[in-house]
Amino acid sequence: MGECFMKVVNIKSPPRDSTIMIGERLANLRKYIPVKTPVIITDTNVLECWGGHFPQGDVITIGTGEKIKTFDTVRHIYEHLLKLEADRSAFIVGIGGGIVCD
Repeated sequence: MGECFMKVVNIKSPPRDSTIMIGERLANLRKYIPVKTPVIITDTNVLECWGGHFPQGDVITIGTGEKIKTFDTVRHIYEHLLKLEADRSAFIVGIGGGIVCD
């Protein structure tokens, strides 16, 4: 396998800062997660191909393509977060590209 080049983007936003890691290997994800069970947001294609490699946690799945870039998709995510009783301390991981990270 070739080398993985990771880009780190730090976002300063009180009361907490955020770090976005682009290009890191999925196998290394667990070392960055500060909680036992994160909430993972992904799309159906990524889940099908890579879901077996996700760390243990709740998974919220969305569809693919520009057509799902709607408020209905956002509502779908929020409804699942509410069912999970996720609050400000929840750790959310977006696995995928495109729509998931938009």
